[in-house]
Amino acid sequence: MNGITTLSQQIIKYKNIPKLFVFDLDLTLWECDGTWIDTCSGPPFTFDKNSDQLMPQAKTRSNGKCEIYKDGWIILHALREARNNGADLKLAVASRTEEPKWARELLEVLNIWSWFDYKEIYPSTKTKHFASLKKSSGLEYEEMIFFDDEQRNIDAVGKLGVTCVYTRKGVSIASFLKGLEQHEK
Repeated sequence: MNGITTLSQQIIKYKNIPKLFVFDLDLTLWECDGTWIDTCSGPPFTFDKNSDQLMPQAKTRSNGKCEIYKDGWIILHALREARNNGADLKLAVASRTEEPKWARELLEVLNIWSWFDYKEIYPSTKTKHFASLKKSSGLEYEEMIFFDDEQRNIDAVGKLGVTCVYTRKGVSIASFLKGLEQHEK
């Protein structure tokens, strides 16, 4: 996949790399049947054997598509590569989904559950998710960056001191780099 190594090298060049990259799931990192996971036809989720090996997809019970956005895959791969090359960073997901078991199952089917060091997947506020992330990671809010498609979550978490990036139609490489620039300041 083009762009992974290039993006990984860009990440490493920043002097103030966030220590924790946190992603919302629904409509930020992925979509299921074009919407949120808790409104799709649901499990069992199955691996789509016809999907790209570096960007796997899954199917819902009714054969609907669940997929991580292309730029989302590139970003996740680049972050893992940067970490493998010595960058001191961790990954997390924070989702308010009403179906946390479904989200966990889909992360496992896509073989990325283990990619995330911290997982806050339960119906609650994002501020509670971040309080838990702060406690479990031992990091300060100012050492974190958060990507989400809901402005209310961006506003609430931003008040904590977290660098927040609004991702209107899913995380993109452009929004990701904008977030790194914002965090650098």
